[in-house]
Amino acid sequence: MAGRIIILSGTSSAGKSGLAKAIRQDMPEPFCYLSTDQLADGDFAPLGRGTAESFHAEMLAFYQGFNRSVAAFADAGCDLIVELVIESQEWADDLSSVLKDHTVLWVWVWVPDDELTRREGARGDRYAGTALKYAHTRHFGPYDLDINTMEPEAKNLLKLTQAWLLLTQPTGSDP
Repeated sequence: MAGRIIILSGTSSAGKSGLAKAIRQDMPEPFCYLSTDQLADGDFAPLGRGTAESFHAEMLAFYQGFNRSVAAFADAGCDLIVELVIESQEWADDLSSVLKDHTVLWVWVWVPDDELTRREGARGDRYAGTALKYAHTRHFGPYDLDINTMEPEAKNLLKLTQAWLLLTQPTGSDP
Protein backbone atom coordinates (compact mmCIF):
# COMPACT_ATOMS: atom_id res chain seq x y z
CA MET A 1 0.00 0.00 0.00
CA ALA A 2 1.32 3.42 -0.93
CA GLY A 3 2.23 5.74 1.88
CA ARG A 4 0.26 8.87 2.61
CA ILE A 5 1.73 12.34 2.79
CA ILE A 6 1.33 15.46 4.90
CA ILE A 7 2.90 18.45 3.13
CA LEU A 8 3.84 21.33 5.44
CA SER A 9 4.53 24.37 3.30
CA GLY A 10 5.24 27.91 4.35
CA THR A 11 8.12 30.30 4.63
CA SER A 12 11.24 29.89 6.70
CA SER A 13 10.66 30.54 10.43
CA ALA A 14 6.91 29.90 10.19
CA GLY A 15 7.17 26.89 12.51
CA LYS A 16 7.10 23.95 10.08
CA SER A 17 9.88 21.96 11.76
CA GLY A 18 8.36 22.26 15.22
CA LEU A 19 4.96 21.29 13.85
CA ALA A 20 6.45 18.29 12.02
CA LYS A 21 8.06 17.04 15.24
CA ALA A 22 4.80 17.48 17.15
CA ILE A 23 2.82 15.60 14.50
CA ARG A 24 5.26 12.69 14.62
CA GLN A 25 4.81 12.48 18.40
CA ASP A 26 1.02 12.94 18.30
CA MET A 27 -0.10 10.68 15.46
CA PRO A 28 -0.67 7.01 16.27
CA GLU A 29 0.88 5.79 13.00
CA PRO A 30 4.60 6.17 12.31
CA PHE A 31 5.71 8.90 9.90
CA CYS A 32 9.02 9.46 8.18
CA TYR A 33 10.15 13.08 8.06
CA LEU A 34 11.60 14.57 4.89
CA SER A 35 12.67 18.16 4.39
CA THR A 36 14.50 20.14 1.74
CA ASP A 37 16.54 21.60 4.61
CA GLN A 38 17.90 18.13 5.41
CA LEU A 39 19.45 18.01 1.96
CA ALA A 40 20.57 21.64 1.98
CA ASP A 41 22.11 21.29 5.45
CA GLY A 42 23.91 18.16 4.23
CA ASP A 43 25.55 20.21 1.44
CA PHE A 44 23.49 18.46 -1.24
CA ALA A 45 21.76 21.53 -2.70
CA PRO A 46 23.45 23.57 -5.44
CA LEU A 47 25.78 26.34 -4.32
CA GLY A 48 24.58 28.87 -6.88
CA ARG A 49 27.90 30.04 -8.25
CA GLY A 50 26.64 30.96 -11.72
CA THR A 51 24.16 33.50 -12.96
CA ALA A 52 20.70 34.02 -11.49
CA GLU A 53 19.26 32.10 -14.45
CA SER A 54 21.62 29.15 -14.00
CA PHE A 55 20.97 29.08 -10.25
CA HIS A 56 17.21 29.01 -10.90
CA ALA A 57 17.71 26.04 -13.24
CA GLU A 58 19.89 24.28 -10.64
CA MET A 59 17.30 24.83 -7.92
CA LEU A 60 14.47 23.69 -10.21
CA ALA A 61 16.36 20.43 -10.81
CA PHE A 62 16.97 20.11 -7.04
CA TYR A 63 13.26 20.54 -6.27
CA GLN A 64 12.20 18.22 -9.07
CA GLY A 65 14.50 15.57 -7.63
CA PHE A 66 13.21 16.21 -4.13
CA ASN A 67 9.60 15.97 -5.34
CA ARG A 68 10.30 12.62 -6.97
CA SER A 69 11.97 11.34 -3.81
CA VAL A 70 8.78 12.15 -1.90
CA ALA A 71 6.77 10.06 -4.36
CA ALA A 72 9.37 7.25 -4.24
CA PHE A 73 9.24 7.01 -0.44
CA ALA A 74 5.43 7.03 -0.51
CA ASP A 75 5.41 4.38 -3.25
CA ALA A 76 7.66 2.24 -1.04
CA GLY A 77 4.96 2.42 1.66
CA CYS A 78 6.27 5.18 3.92
CA ASP A 79 3.81 7.62 5.46
CA LEU A 80 5.54 10.99 5.24
CA ILE A 81 5.61 14.42 6.76
CA VAL A 82 7.24 16.64 4.16
CA GLU A 83 8.43 20.13 5.01
CA LEU A 84 9.39 22.62 2.35
CA VAL A 85 9.19 26.18 1.09
CA ILE A 86 7.47 26.28 -2.30
CA GLU A 87 9.20 29.23 -3.93
CA SER A 88 7.50 29.36 -7.34
CA GLN A 89 4.42 28.26 -9.24
CA GLU A 90 6.65 26.07 -11.41
CA TRP A 91 7.87 24.13 -8.37
CA ALA A 92 4.35 23.88 -6.95
CA ASP A 93 2.99 22.54 -10.24
CA ASP A 94 5.73 19.93 -10.44
CA LEU A 95 5.05 18.72 -6.89
CA SER A 96 1.31 18.55 -7.52
CA SER A 97 1.87 16.61 -10.72
CA VAL A 98 4.29 14.13 -9.14
CA LEU A 99 1.90 13.50 -6.22
CA LYS A 100 -1.38 13.50 -8.17
CA ASP A 101 -2.00 9.78 -7.52
CA HIS A 102 -1.09 9.92 -3.82
CA THR A 103 -3.10 10.72 -0.72
CA VAL A 104 -1.86 14.16 0.34
CA LEU A 105 -2.93 16.61 3.03
CA TRP A 106 -1.69 20.06 1.96
CA VAL A 107 -1.05 22.28 5.00
CA TRP A 108 -0.12 25.97 4.83
CA VAL A 109 1.95 26.91 7.91
CA TRP A 110 2.20 30.60 8.77
CA VAL A 111 2.50 33.29 11.41
CA PRO A 112 1.84 37.04 11.23
CA ASP A 113 4.61 39.04 9.56
CA ASP A 114 5.82 40.74 12.75
CA GLU A 115 6.27 37.37 14.49
CA LEU A 116 7.92 35.95 11.40
CA THR A 117 10.48 38.77 11.41
CA ARG A 118 11.10 38.28 15.14
CA ARG A 119 11.64 34.52 14.72
CA GLU A 120 13.94 34.97 11.75
CA GLY A 121 16.10 37.41 13.73
CA ALA A 122 16.19 35.09 16.75
CA ARG A 123 17.37 32.17 14.60
CA GLY A 124 20.39 34.00 13.32
CA ASP A 125 20.94 31.49 10.51
CA ARG A 126 18.97 33.20 7.74
CA TYR A 127 19.48 36.32 5.67
CA ALA A 128 17.27 39.10 7.04
CA GLY A 129 14.14 39.45 4.95
CA THR A 130 14.18 35.92 3.51
CA ALA A 131 11.18 34.80 5.56
CA LEU A 132 9.06 37.75 4.47
CA LYS A 133 10.07 37.18 0.85
CA TYR A 134 8.27 33.82 0.84
CA ALA A 135 5.63 34.56 3.48
CA HIS A 136 2.89 35.13 0.95
CA THR A 137 3.42 32.28 -1.50
CA ARG A 138 0.23 30.52 -0.46
CA HIS A 139 -1.29 31.26 -3.87
CA PHE A 140 1.06 28.70 -5.47
CA GLY A 141 -1.37 25.97 -4.60
CA PRO A 142 -4.60 25.02 -2.93
CA TYR A 143 -4.26 23.96 0.69
CA ASP A 144 -6.59 21.76 2.71
CA LEU A 145 -5.69 23.39 6.01
CA ASP A 146 -4.10 26.56 7.38
CA ILE A 147 -2.08 26.34 10.60
CA ASN A 148 -1.04 29.51 12.43
CA THR A 149 1.78 28.42 14.72
CA MET A 150 0.97 31.29 17.09
CA GLU A 151 -2.06 29.21 18.10
CA PRO A 152 -1.61 26.63 20.88
CA GLU A 153 0.11 23.47 19.64
CA ALA A 154 -2.67 21.24 20.99
CA LYS A 155 -5.28 23.19 19.01
CA ASN A 156 -3.21 22.94 15.82
CA LEU A 157 -2.62 19.21 16.29
CA LEU A 158 -6.34 18.63 16.80
CA LYS A 159 -7.16 20.54 13.59
CA LEU A 160 -4.55 18.62 11.67
CA THR A 161 -5.56 15.23 13.06
CA GLN A 162 -9.21 15.86 12.21
CA ALA A 163 -8.30 16.87 8.64
CA TRP A 164 -6.04 13.82 8.32
CA LEU A 165 -8.80 11.46 9.48
CA LEU A 166 -11.29 13.00 7.06
CA LEU A 167 -8.83 12.52 4.22
CA THR A 168 -7.59 9.03 5.04
CA GLN A 169 -10.52 7.19 6.56
CA PRO A 170 -12.46 5.00 4.17
CA THR A 171 -15.92 6.36 3.36
CA GLY A 172 -18.52 5.06 5.79
CA SER A 173 -16.02 4.36 8.58
CA ASP A 174 -16.46 5.69 12.07
CA PRO A 175 -13.76 8.14 13.21
